[in-house]
Amino acid sequence: MITVPDEQMTALRSSYRASFPTKASNLSQSLQRFESELDSASLQHVHMLVHRLAGSAALYGYGALGQQARSVLNLVDELKLPFGLSVLADIHEAVLALVEALNRESA
Repeated sequence: MITVPDEQMTALRSSYRASFPTKASNLSQSLQRFESELDSASLQHVHMLVHRLAGSAALYGYGALGQQARSVLNLVDELKLPFGLSVLADIHEAVLALVEALNRESA
């Protein structure tokens, strides 16, 4: 197991946290694109962004954020095209909640 010195981990965590506004913006834009196009390519982009966040957040000490991203990822993974409006609303709310969490953590 690799151990990262505390000062290095603090710098890495700070750099990761500084990326939250960009991650939030990208995720919000990706959600908007999916909702306007309702196609598998735009859904795949939402999936990719959430998947990256779910995989990296806990590594930098943001376990709750990573868990929230995994929950969103599960919703996206379960989505099958075509789908009902209630499913779209669930994904919309979950992704926006994740965007809000990123913005809160970056403040």
